[in-house]
Amino acid sequence: MRKIYLTFVLAFMAFVGAVAQTGNYTGKLDVILGELTQSLDNQTVEITALSSNYKVTIKNLVIADENSEISIPLVEIDNIVLTPTGNGVFTVQPGEFLITVMLFEVMEQEVTVVINSGSIENNVLTLNLSIIVIPDVLEVGVTFNGSLATGIYNTAADGSKAVAYYSITGKKLATEPANGMFIVKYSNGKSVKVVK
Repeated sequence: MRKIYLTFVLAFMAFVGAVAQTGNYTGKLDVILGELTQSLDNQTVEITALSSNYKVTIKNLVIADENSEISIPLVEIDNIVLTPTGNGVFTVQPGEFLITVMLFEVMEQEVTVVINSGSIENNVLTLNLSIIVIPDVLEVGVTFNGSLATGIYNTAADGSKAVAYYSITGKKLATEPANGMFIVKYSNGKSVKVVK
């Protein structure tokens, strides 16, 4: 009985060790439209776990010049496959996904998202994908390189960043506490009481 139990525990630990780190990754996002490239710093890409695979959420893809502009407020790609390759490294499996996006914040359209490559290594996410809006006419390239945000509450649901942490008694804290009850103040002016 002890041997079976130990085997189960070791197998469970191996399974847990093979789970990719979910959360918000903050870094540089490049949006490419033809010859035009727009680089945006401090952008957030979120990875959340689904039942068996993962979901990638990218917000506010905007690129424009005097002749052309494209705006995709939200890209959500379900069922991304992250494959462990050892030592905590995961590769993002290439693939094509048909998703519905809001273009220019006014009209819904189905687009094809092609994931060319990607990885998570040492809590750094890299992504290289193409969003095909109109085949052979309009294609947006997206590359991202960002680090996992260390705090759970450092980014609000609307993308606002945490600017300060306070104890319940109002004392300003240097960083997000590891546990307990505290208050997070966000860049949108809102404050939230949280417990972890």
